[in-house]
Amino acid sequence: MTSNYNLHNYTFFAGNFSEKKSDIIEDYISPIFYYLHDKLDKVNSTIYLLEKIKNAQNGSLGMNSIKSILLLL
Repeated sequence: MTSNYNLHNYTFFAGNFSEKKSDIIEDYISPIFYYLHDKLDKVNSTIYLLEKIKNAQNGSLGMNSIKSILLLL
């Protein structure tokens, strides 16, 4: 008795290949890219704010500006 355990063949490729390809991209790949995009966006914002604080320490910004920047963190 032989069994076929290739369940992924039944899940992903039963039917129209183009439609399944679009489903895979929408269900699995797009969320990963959205997650990475959000993480990079937050890191870039943090780096920008840290640079602002660094410049503030050098005297280019006043104390009110430093407080407003720190509230954003």
